[in-house]
Amino acid sequence: MDAAKISSLSFRQEVGGDNFEFLIKLSYNPEAERVLGPYPKNTSPPAGRAVSVISVPVTLYENGRFSYAKLEVQVWRA
Repeated sequence: MDAAKISSLSFRQEVGGDNFEFLIKLSYNPEAERVLGPYPKNTSPPAGRAVSVISVPVTLYENGRFSYAKLEVQVWRA
C-alpha cells in the first residue's frame, strides 16, 4: 500500500442503498499511527453506532522503502 495515496480516499460510501462511513488506522511502528477518516482529529466513530472492524497485516511503501504495518478499518452506518 502506498501511504501517500491513502489520505485521498473518500470516507463515505453507499452500498445497497445504505450509506456507510469508515475510519482507517495504519500502525507502522510502535510510536507511529495514522488515523484517517471523516472526522478530523477524531479517532473513533460516533457514539451509539454499531461498528464492524477488520485488522490485517500489510506492507507499507513510504519514502522509497517497504515496512511492515497493520491496517485496521472500522465501518458504521452513516
